[in-house]
Amino acid sequence: MAASTRTLGAGACGGKRRRDVWSRASEDPAQSYKITILNSPAINAFALPGGYLYVTRGLLALANDTSELAAVLAHEMAHVTSNHAIPASAAGRSA
Repeated sequence: MAASTRTLGAGACGGKRRRDVWSRASEDPAQSYKITILNSPAINAFALPGGYLYVTRGLLALANDTSELAAVLAHEMAHVTSNHAIPASAAGRSA
């Protein structure tokens, strides 16, 4: 599956630097985020430790407007903030 990185335009962020907008929206302002759009028709989004957020083209096509996409990104940011992927990766290593 090929992945391509796209950034949200400054217009979507009110003309402000994207890092500032995403960091201010997070419970941890020191955390930076990198959003990658995966070239896949599957409807999915997921997050990895370190602020890496992934959204598929299929999910983007399903979203009715930017507020729905923002809700998905906020949900994934919460996973990063809560370190949800760390116990799952530790369980995978011990299996």
